[in-house]
Amino acid sequence: KSRGSWLGLTVGLATLAWMARRDRRLTGRAWMTIGLVLACHMIALGPAVTSRMGLLLKESGTHTWRWEKWTRAAEEWTWSPIVGSGLGRYNDEERVWSGVKQVAYVVTSGKKINRADHAHESYLHFLAEGGLVGLAVTVGFWVWVAWRLKGARDPLRRAAFLGVVFLFSISLTEHYMGGGAMLVLLATLVGAVWHLPDPPEPDKIGGS
Repeated sequence: KSRGSWLGLTVGLATLAWMARRDRRLTGRAWMTIGLVLACHMIALGPAVTSRMGLLLKESGTHTWRWEKWTRAAEEWTWSPIVGSGLGRYNDEERVWSGVKQVAYVVTSGKKINRADHAHESYLHFLAEGGLVGLAVTVGFWVWVAWRLKGARDPLRRAAFLGVVFLFSISLTEHYMGGGAMLVLLATLVGAVWHLPDPPEPDKIGGS
């Protein structure tokens, strides 16, 4: 029912279709499989999805609340564009800032609040807490992972690549790039495929 998940699913399926077409494997059966996945999802979660989408039309819907979170994160990033406010400082209260505003302006003390609130957008959250440095390190790592997997031909490596594409997409509306469950699954998949033996070349399959 997550709208961000639907965004990620759409981008992931579009990428998968592009990869299949590039390899001349975008057959009628592939389209039927994609349609079946979407149909099963709508049958199982259709009412919940419809209800969530309807919130976009309400003035006080979750999009308004998200906009407030995004605005706050973007504003705090402009205060300290290079290094941000400091890791884990987004939720703190009674914060005391030190440094040069609009250059390097960090939270040096405050009331520590341990809760899961976030900017509901990974890129803005990393900018707010880590500035350009934090964003470059985190997003750069996943870009490097995707680059290493981009030319893969076997299904498991392609699944890992599509998982990174999904992560980039869903992180536009949620803070999944800084979350737990999804990153554990994706990191496990990436780690597994990097330790698998390289698949044989297509022209060597069926050889000696």
